[in-house]
Amino acid sequence: MTTLEEVFLSLEGENAEETEAVEGVSSVKLVRARALSRSLSLQSKTLSYQELNDKESQKATSLPTPPASHALHSTTHGVEHVKVTPEAPVSVDTLGETVKTNPSCWRTFCALVYIRTVRMIRDPYKLYVMIFLPIISCALGLYMKSRQIVFFRMQPLTLSPDAYFNKTPIAIHSEQNNYKEISDLRASLELLGAHPIVDFNGSFASLLDMENFGAFSLKDSLIPYGKIMAYYNSTYTHSLPIIINLLDNSIYRVLMSTSGLLESFKPIEVLTHPFQQTEQQEEFNVGNVVCAIFMGMIFALVPVTLAVDIVYDREIKAKNQLRVNGLSMSMYFLTYFVVLIFIMIITSAGVLVLVILNDIPSLTNGSAITMLTGLLLLYSPSAILFNTCLSYVFDKMDSAQSIMPNITTWVGVIPFILVAVLDTFKWGSDIAFYLHLVFSFLDVMYIPYAIIYYVDRVYLTCNLRGLCPQPALAQYLTAEVCVLVAAMLLHVPLCGAALLAADRLKSGGRICSVGTRNHTPRLEHVSLQLSKDILCNHN
Repeated sequence: MTTLEEVFLSLEGENAEETEAVEGVSSVKLVRARALSRSLSLQSKTLSYQELNDKESQKATSLPTPPASHALHSTTHGVEHVKVTPEAPVSVDTLGETVKTNPSCWRTFCALVYIRTVRMIRDPYKLYVMIFLPIISCALGLYMKSRQIVFFRMQPLTLSPDAYFNKTPIAIHSEQNNYKEISDLRASLELLGAHPIVDFNGSFASLLDMENFGAFSLKDSLIPYGKIMAYYNSTYTHSLPIIINLLDNSIYRVLMSTSGLLESFKPIEVLTHPFQQTEQQEEFNVGNVVCAIFMGMIFALVPVTLAVDIVYDREIKAKNQLRVNGLSMSMYFLTYFVVLIFIMIITSAGVLVLVILNDIPSLTNGSAITMLTGLLLLYSPSAILFNTCLSYVFDKMDSAQSIMPNITTWVGVIPFILVAVLDTFKWGSDIAFYLHLVFSFLDVMYIPYAIIYYVDRVYLTCNLRGLCPQPALAQYLTAEVCVLVAAMLLHVPLCGAALLAADRLKSGGRICSVGTRNHTPRLEHVSLQLSKDILCNHN
């Protein structure tokens, strides 16, 4: 007897054979349908080419309606049905019609700028890096600088009676016992700030036991106050000029009062001016360096963010599609540069507003702001071109977005710190200037930090030597600043040429093309090849 297991196994084997047979039949039908569709499509194309080449034939005739190359697939009980749907008829007039377009460069430019702006607005990371992060970085750097502002110019000291503890004890004496002279002198001394005022007997020995700042003894004279002996306490450094000035102002006031001109009385002022420093202190000013790093980092990172967009365009083949559709290379990069320059102008304006709000003396005067604005505007083209060239090293947006900011930051910060340390401590004579010269021409990312540092240093140097409390614009044209200007002017053509070469190499071309060959096949060869394909498919 046959067991139940054997029955099921036999049924399963029969079903498997039927399924294989059905799949084989359906696959054969599908292959035949696709081959037929392809052959009919090629035949229609061949006839179209022949009709286009035949100038004497009638263009109004229509081609036979071939089935379309689209197949609809359905499955019923394991059997696949293939149904080929026909295409709409194509006329020769339609194929031979020339489509005329009037492209507008201005509309193309506006459309690309609009697309880049929308992409930037919709990406929170770009808005954070290009707008919010620069403002935060600048505010932090300016705050640290404002906490460490050192005015090297020592302020003059006014030598008045209240210079020492607001107390100037004076002793007075008159040999003639002229009560009016002594009372007028006492009143003038009190009004000028001398207190307390006591009497002494006119001998120097009596002053030794008295804690007086000074003393006046009126001697015999034919004219009032014609001969006065002044004593001063040498334990006070500025006691002598204070005593002399106090006596002069007292006599001057008495004489003006006697003449009835007391309203016109103005006391004589005496000031002491200490010797000014002529050399910068050999100490590392953290505030200046940190401010230069944080402010310079703004102009180093902003171009990187949009440079990643170019990598993304290459990754999704958007640039090639735009080029195929007639967009020129100059128009493609022009829209990118316009958006980036606009962002850098907004960032620079925000930085200048923060500088003014923080009231940094070395950066808020008109000459410094003018020089900073000019140098940063001159730096923008070279920075944009350099970062665009650097973006051609990467093929993926993720790698460019993670690596490029680190490269541009440290390549500029490390040389700047080295130059700043050597410039501060004066090590190796002019080695700091020579390093600054080398880095300015070889390292584009070093320039923004050097701009902030050397513009700030001009004010500190002038203020230190007391030659120019408010430096003029011409005084900012130091050797270091002139080197920066020359380097930035040189970077623009070099980076522009490098960008053209990188774009051509990345597109599969050559930097120097010797000649071009015409690889366009003739129409007869195309028709012949299509006919051969149709015959092979029918066979």
